[in-house]
Amino acid sequence: HLDAVVHDLSEKFSKGSDYFTMLLSAFSGMNNDKNQHLRNFFVIVPALTMSYVDHIIVCKEKVTKKGKTASFTDDGFALGVAFILKLLRQTQDFESLHWFRAVQDHYKDCSEEIHQDMEERRRAKKQKADAEISTMKLTNNKIETARKEFELLFYAFRSSRVFLTERSTEADVLPDRSERR
Repeated sequence: HLDAVVHDLSEKFSKGSDYFTMLLSAFSGMNNDKNQHLRNFFVIVPALTMSYVDHIIVCKEKVTKKGKTASFTDDGFALGVAFILKLLRQTQDFESLHWFRAVQDHYKDCSEEIHQDMEERRRAKKQKADAEISTMKLTNNKIETARKEFELLFYAFRSSRVFLTERSTEADVLPDRSERR
């Protein structure tokens, strides 16, 4: 009986099985009039990514506060968002937002502004300058942490898109977005 199970599993995981196409087929029913609320799903992705990054930062801080050394990643969110965008044929719509570039530019601008303020405080040599500079350093560290997490999310999202692109034939499964409007 074990040989039959192993043989069955081998067949199911062979190159002939394309589970991604099967997933697309299974969820292709999402593109109907009943789910019109998903027509602009791509618009909420930026808010979802912000919430995700905040959550990951809190999780990593909890691990660090307990004095444990640990490392983890969560690419399930990125893969899930990439899959839904692909399923709904909204990947290009999301890309048109230039969200990840905007986030990167925002954090860069914030960091530069803090560095300029710190430099001004150092030059002024005010009595409270040391305390203010310490606060600015902490703020800059938080900004840098968030920037790094967004960068990790960006790479996970790009990797997920590559994975989904290589395996999919969405034109065979899903109607064009213009047909749904």
